Amino acid sequence: TVPATGAHADENGDYKCDVCSAQVLPADGTALTVAQAIAIGNLFEHDTYSTQKYYITGVIASVPDSKYGNFDLTDGNGNTILIYGLYSADGKTQYGSMTGDKPQKGDEITVYTVLGKYSNAPQGKNAWMDEFVKHTEHVWEDASCTAPKTCKLCDLTEGEMLEHTYVDGECTGCGKVEGAAALVNATLSFANKAQRTEFTTSKQVWTQN
Repeated sequence: TVPATGAHADENGDYKCDVCSAQVLPADGTALTVAQAIAIGNLFEHDTYSTQKYYITGVIASVPDSKYGNFDLTDGNGNTILIYGLYSADGKTQYGSMTGDKPQKGDEITVYTVLGKYSNAPQGKNAWMDEFVKHTEHVWEDASCTAPKTCKLCDLTEGEMLEHTYVDGECTGCGKVEGAAALVNATLSFANKAQRTEFTTSKQVWTQN
C-alpha cells in the first residue's frame, strides 16, 4: 500500500483534480474573472453553491429586477454570469432599498459572492457589492430608421431616428412599406384570446391593444 499524497493536482486549471476529479476550488476571497466564475459554477448540481465566496469583476449587462438586483455580469468577451440578488457591502441592504447612487446597466462592478448553479446555469447568489464605477464613456450604436443613436451600455439615446429610405416602396433599413403607419410604443395584450385573430401551428396573429 502506497500512502496517498494528501494533495489534489489541477494542472489543466479546470478546478477538478486531475487524478480523482474532486473539486479543487480557489481559497475564499480569491479574485476571479467572469470566465473563471462560470467554470466554477458549472461544477455544482442544481441549487447547490460553494462554501467559499469570491470577488468577480465585470460590467452590468442588465438589471431586470429592481427589487432584488438580479443582473447579468459580463466581461465583454461573450462570458456572462447571472448574479441573483445584490446587497450592500455589509450584506444588510438589498438592492431595491439602497439609497443614493447605485449600480446600473453599463457600470463596472466587483461583487463578493458564492458560486453555484440553478436551472442548469451557473450563477452567483446573494452577492455583496464590493465597489462599482459608473461608466463615463458611452459605446454608441449609430442611429437607424427605427432607433436614435443609442449607447450599448446604458441605453442612453441621443438625437433623432433617421428617415426611412424607400426602394420600390419598401424601406431598405427596416422593411416598412411606404405609406404604412408606423407603430410607436405599440402594446399587445395576451390576456384575452379575443385579441387573437389567427392561430395555426406555425404562427399567431394578435390585434394591437
